Amino acid sequence: MKKVFTTVLFLALGLILSVSVYGKDKKIVTKGHWGGGMIRSLVPPPPEAYIGGHLLMITCDSVLDDLLVTVCDENGAIVRRETISIEVPGTCKTIIIPYVPGNYRLFLSHYHGQLSGDFEIE
Repeated sequence: MKKVFTTVLFLALGLILSVSVYGKDKKIVTKGHWGGGMIRSLVPPPPEAYIGGHLLMITCDSVLDDLLVTVCDENGAIVRRETISIEVPGTCKTIIIPYVPGNYRLFLSHYHGQLSGDFEIE
């Protein structure tokens, strides 16, 4: 009985912690085009981005290779540029950006499309 209770407790804590990962983080609303058109292959869903302090988190519900992530400040200067791959669906890649308060623009570039969105670091 003790093992069952411990297992249920760990599962419940894991669920609570996984839900709270994005709880404090702000979703970055992105616009652009992704998939569609004349592409005949299966198109993965677009990635989603979240910002929490100076941590930028990118997640996708499918495997996604060679996603170019570019962050520019309000003057258009590139603050961070990195190519990432999401090997396991639903996992999150974290990118550290310099902690300077201000407005920023995120660009996500991939074979399947281009997305961009604005966010603020307070």
